[in-house]
Amino acid sequence: MKAYVIMPFGGNDPAKTAEYNMVYFGLIKAAVSKYDKDLDVQRQDYTSEGGHIMRNVISNIAESDLVIADLSDLNWNVAYELGLRHVMRKFGTILMCNDETKLPYDIEHLNVLIYPSDWKNHFEETTDQIAAAIRRALKKERPDSPVFDIFTALPDNLTQMLSSTNDEEQKRLMELSEELKKTKEEAERLRKRIEDAGLSDEEKKSEEKDLASIFRGAVKNRVYNSDAAVAKLRELEQAQDYEGFADFLAKVLQNGFLDETDCLNITRICRRMNVPDITRTYLETVINFYPDNEELRAYIADEYSQDYHNRDRALSLVNESLGIRRKDGRFELSKKSRSDRLLAAMFNVYVRMKKYDDLIEIGTLLLGTENKNRSLILRNMVTAHLRLEQYEEAGACVQQLLETDPNADLNHYSRFKYLNALQDYKGAYQALENCIRLDSTEPDYYFTIAGTICDEHIARTPEANAVESIKPTEREKYAAPFIMRAFTQDPRGCAERALQFLARNGFTDSRQLLMAVIQGKIDVTELLGHYDFRMVDYCTQQD
Repeated sequence: MKAYVIMPFGGNDPAKTAEYNMVYFGLIKAAVSKYDKDLDVQRQDYTSEGGHIMRNVISNIAESDLVIADLSDLNWNVAYELGLRHVMRKFGTILMCNDETKLPYDIEHLNVLIYPSDWKNHFEETTDQIAAAIRRALKKERPDSPVFDIFTALPDNLTQMLSSTNDEEQKRLMELSEELKKTKEEAERLRKRIEDAGLSDEEKKSEEKDLASIFRGAVKNRVYNSDAAVAKLRELEQAQDYEGFADFLAKVLQNGFLDETDCLNITRICRRMNVPDITRTYLETVINFYPDNEELRAYIADEYSQDYHNRDRALSLVNESLGIRRKDGRFELSKKSRSDRLLAAMFNVYVRMKKYDDLIEIGTLLLGTENKNRSLILRNMVTAHLRLEQYEEAGACVQQLLETDPNADLNHYSRFKYLNALQDYKGAYQALENCIRLDSTEPDYYFTIAGTICDEHIARTPEANAVESIKPTEREKYAAPFIMRAFTQDPRGCAERALQFLARNGFTDSRQLLMAVIQGKIDVTELLGHYDFRMVDYCTQQD
């Protein structure tokens, strides 16, 4: 079942765009999900459809089981699309608008759901009302199109008749042609009424704001602008006040101003919170402010790629941004300028969609044109070759990686993955040691080497100063120091992960010691005194 939303987009007004996007993502989609989480809801600017846009609009209006039309601000495009819907379908149309919209008399008599402009303060009540309206519309108990009230002989779904080859239905269609002409005239009259609708000159004057009130509003809203907004959001994120963060972010988008740097900074804050819906909705809003910003496009593509239902959108976005296209069965690159982040997002999309052969072909093309991003390209080609079990090709890419930049920790991590796939666990262990030597602040390397010790029963022993097999009972002796080093470098970020690792591997004594530090019962010095860190320190020694 499919739902389609027709509503204003905001045009060139960023504030209006943000307002409408909040209504769409925060109100309408939430209400649809409350009615049925599996109901597919779309808005035209967030579909991945190609081709002629108006053809797609008309098809979606005609074919959707449910159409929700937001008449706020009496937008002409919305009125036109609503007229098309009323002509085509007898059931399944919901009209709504905010309480600041003054409807013309042609619309007032229809069943319009009026929602409060401050709907976020009445969220549950408002979404319940919309969900109830959806339920009524899909029950098809009574027509919700005034056209079908007048022309009762029309079929419930005009598009089905138009596509039918049944002679009787075609004959019936001919008989209705005159009534359809009248329907079009009715729709045109409705259009003109909405187009001409508005306040009288006297009413307009009474609602005009004087300069003083405008200036007062600017002073009041300064907290939502630029550095002040970023600082406040960072403070809320650090306090883990996610509800406060969401409310303030909505006000920033509605009332404030963000330059491109602000938008990127807030994106990073959102991603740290690890609440995908907030990050995605925020990016879908600000990309309208700066549609050509490659970093924002990369971020939103990466977010889409993490959601199974949005991966096609992510693929379309990165291909368009990087100028990747197929011609005669082969890939072509039509753009030369490519940011690191956008390339990384493209590779993430292709890996998550398991398009490994395509990734390798595109990567080979990029190697012929890219110099500064060779390591990034080769690392992803290693991943793709390994997923396809093409070990010889993966090894060749690893060799190129280490020749390109032998001092990049991520290049040695690719070597670890390659050797691990070949089950050369001692070589893989040494590759991880190189990773730590080149970046001793990355906790993932400490956890991965500890995992290798536990899984493969190997470690660098201080006595032999070599990587060799160890007894299963010695795993805690060699693995726990790496976990404790990661924790002491980043207690806040690694505490939960460390406790889970120790519990999963049955290291009860180490887990109790770490818990005692976290609870403040013992200090870190006492914790560290229980372990031999020589094999950890070996990793940070320079050759």
